[in-house]
Formats: sequence, C-alpha cells, structure tokens
Amino acid sequence: MQIKFNHIQDLADARYAASTMADFMGFAIDGPNAIELGKIQEIIGWCSGPKLCMEASSETSISKAKALCDVLPVEAFECNYEQAQEWHSQLPSDLEWIISDLPSSYTGPWLAAPKKVETFDAQTAQNLATDSFISLDCQAETQVGLKNYDPWNDFFDALENLL
Repeated sequence: MQIKFNHIQDLADARYAASTMADFMGFAIDGPNAIELGKIQEIIGWCSGPKLCMEASSETSISKAKALCDVLPVEAFECNYEQAQEWHSQLPSDLEWIISDLPSSYTGPWLAAPKKVETFDAQTAQNLATDSFISLDCQAETQVGLKNYDPWNDFFDALENLL
C-alpha cells in the first residue's frame, strides 16, 4: 500500500509522514492549502524519507511547475490528466505522476489519485486495507505545536494490525 500526505502545512506533519514511512509528502502549489516556497524548503531540510510531491491545481501554469522543479528536489507531481499530458515532456523525465482524473481506460506508468481517508478509525482501516494507494489531508496548526495526532495514530495502528 502506498500512502500520501496531502498539502503538508508544517514540519510536524512532514515528520509524521516520515514516521509512518509514507511514500509521498504533498505540498499544494496554489489555493488555500498552499504554503510559501521558503517554508517548503525549510520543512524538507529537516525531514527525509517520503518523496516530495507538488500538488497542482487546474490553475497552475507550466512555468510555475518548471520553476519549482528548478529549486526543489521534486520527485512527483499530482495534477489533472490534461496537465500531465502537456507537462510530462517539459519536466524532468524521472518524475512520478499522480493523476487526479486518470481515465479508467489508461494503461501506463502514471498513478491514479489515491483514495482519501476522511475517517480515522478501525473500520475505515479495514475497508482500506486492500486499497493500493491512500492519502490523508493535513491541516494547518491552530496554535503552534498543538495538533492532535491521536486519530491518525489509531488509524495507522489498526491498519498495521490488518497488514
């Protein structure tokens, strides 16, 4: 099973992702979940393990995607199918592609977007145990250093017991 943490907001989320041996750490490029480039650089400077994934919105331009690949060690891009078709020849050839709207008829190396985990309990873990790719959305801290990871801990404990 592959795991992706979506729109990482802070170092705590990145470290949590690394501790679960997640496959991808996603950072939103645009929109309400986007964080500044400097903050992304700071976070990845203190955390290693998961692959760095840039999460593009339909508004993201190829020039912005290229610029990010020039300054960050980007290993994956999550975007829509149309963007992937246009961008994949213009960005580094070794990128992994996670496609939000991958056609069911597609057969190739690109990954379909992971199934989002929205409820963190044993039943959800059991339902997802056979899925090959899941993701969890990160939230910004309401106060520095105050996040409750208990639901995620319970979910990953239940998932580990099933696998």
